[in-house]
Amino acid sequence: MPRGILIPADRTAPLEQGTFNRLEDYQAAVGGPIEAVDLPEIGVTIYANEIGVIQQLPVNSRATLLWWFGRPSRRRKAVLVGDLVMVGLPTRAGDSTDIPADLAQSIMNPHGHRVELTMRGASARYVSETVACNYFEAIVLAQTLLDHWAEATVAEIVPRSELEAFEDAPYRNGQKPW
Repeated sequence: MPRGILIPADRTAPLEQGTFNRLEDYQAAVGGPIEAVDLPEIGVTIYANEIGVIQQLPVNSRATLLWWFGRPSRRRKAVLVGDLVMVGLPTRAGDSTDIPADLAQSIMNPHGHRVELTMRGASARYVSETVACNYFEAIVLAQTLLDHWAEATVAEIVPRSELEAFEDAPYRNGQKPW
């Protein structure tokens, strides 16, 4: 009973965590026959509607960003369409597994994300001051930094804690109470 995340094509719809027990569960979630897109770089498989392009389903920008971030060679060459299910990579026997817990927690984190960059020749990492409100906006920030900063070699998306979010929260008079 693999646990995963349903990523709706509608960007305003919330992500949903769920359990996908049977082929029919995947088919119901994506609205038709399924096609697997493996992303071993981040340890997941994304299940899409196999005929979604033919059916002219809407682009799933969140899943497409994740795919492009995990596999830069696909960037700007293809998109994922329709509602999608993301679970862990399959076993050797072909059975789906749970989405990696740390990735699921990061994607579902409601407290925002920062981007940390590994810089060529530097021992310390650069931590962006910009806070992305969700994992997918952090991907955009990470990719932008990588594209425009030649010394940046690797980007990591880091979820913020509830305390960090609280400390950054605005207050009525513009002052923090401490």
